[in-house]
Amino acid sequence: AGAGGASSVDADDAWVVHDAVVHWIPVATHAADITDSRGWQAVNAMLTTQRARLQGFLSGSNELEAVLQAEGPKETPVIRRYQESLQAFRIRGLGSDHTWRLLREFGVHRAPPEAVTVAAAEAAAASSLALERSSLGASDPGRGERQNWCFFRSWITVTRPGGGESSPLKLSAKEPGRMLNSSV
Repeated sequence: AGAGGASSVDADDAWVVHDAVVHWIPVATHAADITDSRGWQAVNAMLTTQRARLQGFLSGSNELEAVLQAEGPKETPVIRRYQESLQAFRIRGLGSDHTWRLLREFGVHRAPPEAVTVAAAEAAAASSLALERSSLGASDPGRGERQNWCFFRSWITVTRPGGGESSPLKLSAKEPGRMLNSSV
C-alpha cells in the first residue's frame, strides 16, 4: 500500500505485492482475511484493470498487427511505433497470476506435465554443464558465481483465419531450449 493508506496502491509495485502474496493464499489459515482486505482488493483491481487495457491493445492494435505482418527482420520504425504505443500504458508488469490470465485469454495453455518433466531434466543437464564450465574458469564475464541461470524452452502455435479454402492458418515458433544467465 502507498502513503495514502491501505486503499492506496502504487501502480509500479502492484504486481510485486500481488506476486509476493497470491501463492500463499491457498495455504493461509485465514485466507479470507487477505482476500477480503481493502488493500488486497485494491492491488487485484489495479492489475485486473491493467490486464484488461493491455488485452484491448493487443487484440485490436494496428501497431501489433504491423509487427505480425512484417516479413523477415522487423523494421525499426514498425517496432518503435509498437513499443511507444505499449509503453504509453506505463505498465511495468502484471505479475505471474495476471500474466497467465492474460495469456489464457489469448488461448495460451501451460505445457502438459510430461513436457515439464522433460524440460526440467534438460534444464538440470544444461545447468550442470554451465556449472562445470564456470568452475573451469570458462564462465561468461559478468557476475561470476553470482550469475542467475534460467532455462528457456517454448513452443507457441497461433491459429488465425485466412489459410485458404476456409481453413485456418497455423503459425508456430519453437525455442528448443537454451540456458541463459544474468551476465548476458
